Amino acid sequence: MKDLIQRLVNDINLNIDMNMQIYGKTNENLNDIFKSYNFKDKEVLTVLASSDQYFSFLYANAKSVETFDKAYTTLYYYYLRYWLIKYKYEIYPSYKFFFDKDYNLLSFIKNIKTSNKNEEEAKMFWLTYLQNIYDNNYYNFLFNSLSIYPTNPYDNDYTKIYNLISKDIIFYNIDLFNEITINKKYDILYLSNMIDYIDNDIEKLKIFRNNVENLLNKDGIAICSYLINEDISKKKEKEIMQSNNLVFKENNATSYDALIGRKRKLSYYYKLKKN
Repeated sequence: MKDLIQRLVNDINLNIDMNMQIYGKTNENLNDIFKSYNFKDKEVLTVLASSDQYFSFLYANAKSVETFDKAYTTLYYYYLRYWLIKYKYEIYPSYKFFFDKDYNLLSFIKNIKTSNKNEEEAKMFWLTYLQNIYDNNYYNFLFNSLSIYPTNPYDNDYTKIYNLISKDIIFYNIDLFNEITINKKYDILYLSNMIDYIDNDIEKLKIFRNNVENLLNKDGIAICSYLINEDISKKKEKEIMQSNNLVFKENNATSYDALIGRKRKLSYYYKLKKN
């Protein structure tokens, strides 16, 4: 945690570090994606990212929901959202919260009473961040500005999220494109559009495939979303991913995307064979 803060405060050139950046809001159409699957009573491992995916699985009555991300800052962001939801009834910490003196986010966080190590680290991180940001460059350094169109299953029912979220979130700081050790299997693995960022690195894709297989129960599914790569051939990806025990499945659900002016596919998944 100290290393993260040091990099945040001392980075003179404000170079974007993808191991630190946070999606302030999802840029996936989670509302329509979730309509295509049944998550009730399922054991789920989801990318944490903006926390919207985590909240959505809780809302969908999953049996259990655990999280992972290569960016440890996503856990700190979860606690920031948790505090704002629980104590200020704000579902998102908007840009103005960081710079509006009337809102006084710094004072608010100083008064947070923590109850576990992760929450205490999150508090220290945000206090350091807020005491050192002085313009929107530092804000943009930490937050990905692309995440501006959230659509979530819980959008009109924040009260349920208020009652479901907990300080005791289970989080794994892992990168699925590298070797990992999680001795547990899940019914659902939610991957968002992680594969879009692999840059045709076949060896990393093979490691990713092996991790996905090892994390899934028999008949479990790994859901991927179409965001960047919808119109580009995914032939090589499917060839590598299906070379062992995974089977590619297309989900036919579509939704109108105002940004591109047409309907687009939302997701696809890989299913682990029974045998």
